[in-house]
Amino acid sequence: MEKKGSKFGYLNLPGGLPVFKAEGKTEVVFDIIPYVVTDEHHLDADVDEDVATPGNLWWKKPIKVHRDVGTDDEMIICPTTIGKKCPICEHFKTRKEEGADWEDELKHIAPKNRSLFIIVPVDTRECEEKYEAGIPHLFDMSDHLFLKALREETDRDIDNDGFPDLEDGMSLSVRFAEDKFGKNKFAKTSRIDFVEREEQYTEDILEDVPALDDILKVFSYKEIEEKFHGAEDLADVDEDEDELVDEDEVDERPARKPKSARRTTRKPKDEEPEDEDEDEPEEKPTRQRRTSKEKCPHGHKFGVDANDEAACEECTLWDDCMEAKEKNE
Repeated sequence: MEKKGSKFGYLNLPGGLPVFKAEGKTEVVFDIIPYVVTDEHHLDADVDEDVATPGNLWWKKPIKVHRDVGTDDEMIICPTTIGKKCPICEHFKTRKEEGADWEDELKHIAPKNRSLFIIVPVDTRECEEKYEAGIPHLFDMSDHLFLKALREETDRDIDNDGFPDLEDGMSLSVRFAEDKFGKNKFAKTSRIDFVEREEQYTEDILEDVPALDDILKVFSYKEIEEKFHGAEDLADVDEDEDELVDEDEVDERPARKPKSARRTTRKPKDEEPEDEDEDEPEEKPTRQRRTSKEKCPHGHKFGVDANDEAACEECTLWDDCMEAKEKNE
């Protein structure tokens, strides 16, 4: 169990808040606890339905991140998460319009989707030394490796939609499988079951739940520009941090974990990056370009299920499958 009192990568966590890090080959039962929304630009906000709007409870904080930014290969919050301009997204859009190659350039800088949750572990018998039952933890994972599976389960049975309710919710029994790429191991959600809670909650628990909107460490436009392009390119930057952006401004393709957009300064090979994210392995196998009609090596539908299955994370036919899917659409 990790406890951080200041900075945790792209987050500024309250003192004493433990971090839940999913591990493969484990099963954990936990409750997702809602928090009070403070961000008027929350990515889940629906003003008409009064969902995820300031002052109301909501159960997750969706964020967009850019990986491997700058000489330190940082993972940073994309400012579009809070309704502000992002120089990396602007560069992405410009290069796409100029015909830049997706594989060689665009996918490395496209924003990736993650979600933050506050969870209370209930049954941690398989990993009780790491997580303390009954205590709120921060849970941060890529949407592809957790939220996708959760959505599939709630779509299968709409009665499960109320799982995060304080007084009438359900616990999640989550199995995390272990996958491996090279030397990197990472956890992915293999199964989620909804189970009756042993105990429900009152609003008193909210006193121990941080506002997820307020813990994001978001750099300014100029700071991101400097990290991404270098300080020498800042002279003509016209900054307007308060201008809101349209969520559809960046027409991004579904993206896999990028290889780093490497710069000249590198970390020593035996030193772990400060914000290492095991959800998505850093290295990827050399892709095999095929011209003939292919079948999915993992038993899914080639050109249909591209980027929708956990196996897509490492599949060497991902590019061909994505191209086929786009043609079909």
